[in-house]
Amino acid sequence: GGSQKKIGAATLVGIGIVFGAALLYLPSIVPKFQLPDTVETAALGEIQNALSILSFVIFIGVATFFFSWWKGIPGNGAWVLVALMIAFTLTVVHQVLPGVDRMLQSPLRGIALEAGERMRSNGGQLIVYGINKPSILFYSRQYATVLTRMDFMLLDHLFRSGEPGYLITTKKKSRQLPPLPVLIDRGGYVLLELPKGAL
Repeated sequence: GGSQKKIGAATLVGIGIVFGAALLYLPSIVPKFQLPDTVETAALGEIQNALSILSFVIFIGVATFFFSWWKGIPGNGAWVLVALMIAFTLTVVHQVLPGVDRMLQSPLRGIALEAGERMRSNGGQLIVYGINKPSILFYSRQYATVLTRMDFMLLDHLFRSGEPGYLITTKKKSRQLPPLPVLIDRGGYVLLELPKGAL
């Protein structure tokens, strides 16, 4: 009946308001958590702006839906919900996801691409230490020796094999290694050079 429709409309409006408010509040609490070193915190501002746009889209949709329902305009509520879903999806795809990608994946992808280019030009070996992400091999398009934990004997063998090359690791784990030339330092990841005969 009419009372059920009112309850349903009020529930949708309430959910929309709570969800929109949560999206506005979320970016303010993220910096309070201990984020991993490999998270590019500079991208948080970009994500915060995207979530603000998303909240605005939701609030506009909720307000339009409530106005249509309050005025008793037939059929408009359903069209508002459809438009809201489309606008929500477009905002997530074009605003939120690029920021998340930049924060989590972009630095490592750039380093892997650079390592691959250098290896195709100069040859040598590729070592990945302390990172368990197959995407490195995909983007570098190179075979690599992957060490997910410290193995001093194997590292010593690789370093002293006389073969030059490159090593990808996190900035934090690079402090456990002998001093090596840093080629790229980005987003908590580093690309190190293994000069021939340097160790």
